[in-house]
Amino acid sequence: VPPGNTVETIPVESGTTAHLTAGWIDNQLSANGLSSPQLIVATTSGQLRYTVNGFTNYPQWTASDHSALTAGDNVVNIEASRLAQAVFGAVLTESGHLYRLRKIAGSTTIDLFPYTGAGSGHKGLTATGSHIFSIDKTSDHLVSVSTTASNYTVIGSLNVDVSAIAGVTNKIIGVSETGGMLNVELDGTYGSIVTQTDESLQTNPNKLYAITSGAGTVVCAGEDGTIYQRVTSPVAHWKRLNTRINETIYSASIIAGPGILVAGEKGLLVGGGISGTSDFAWQPALLSGGATVQSQLGNISLYATYSDGQNLYAV
Repeated sequence: VPPGNTVETIPVESGTTAHLTAGWIDNQLSANGLSSPQLIVATTSGQLRYTVNGFTNYPQWTASDHSALTAGDNVVNIEASRLAQAVFGAVLTESGHLYRLRKIAGSTTIDLFPYTGAGSGHKGLTATGSHIFSIDKTSDHLVSVSTTASNYTVIGSLNVDVSAIAGVTNKIIGVSETGGMLNVELDGTYGSIVTQTDESLQTNPNKLYAITSGAGTVVCAGEDGTIYQRVTSPVAHWKRLNTRINETIYSASIIAGPGILVAGEKGLLVGGGISGTSDFAWQPALLSGGATVQSQLGNISLYATYSDGQNLYAV
């Protein structure tokens, strides 16, 4: 969806009546060069559902039941990457448990494996530089996990309270519900912390629930329609965007342009470009009949957005 164009949405049948709590998208090209998004979604019934034809209204899903493993602890974040027809990554649950995710080539089953020694209490999940990171909130440590083995590594202590993170090359940018902002620079191996910069004083103390990176920019969002964009010139600082949005934003994704798709309270789903000023020139997402998604959802909130830069999904 190029910034400035209408954000048109198409309902995709999930094949379940359970609520969806997280998702993942990877767009691959079919043999004839057409887009064929792979999707993974998590449900409140303990399933991870997988499809290779996410562009259709009624995809064919394969359900992998992990209710015995997660025991009602909903998956709230998925980070993964595709290698040929295999998928490797990690998931984070509501109580902060981390599990390794695997889909082997030739199979549609999604496997989960606990990380050795990880425990619970983790917040945030992000991938950068072929590594996946999270925060152990019981000790305020930045940690990394492997996607090919159940290895769990403590990287170092964090100086600022943060609960959502985004990776940008060798940096981890974190925000929190108390308005905290932290810029963590890692070494070349992504195995240790080089510097930490507290950037909290560059913003008002709004509650921030989401942070995302892509297309050369970083954006975070939260209550009362708050959106901040991280600007690096002439010096690194956070710029608040004028959104005219009153609802709480729970999730944001970067789209080409660059632009942003945000989702949140009471069916909020809007997208648009980031101008050179402080404006977020957004448009509401529309259904094919012209009605807004928000008008159709009423009091139902959207908690997550997923994008590969072109294709967008919200749950």
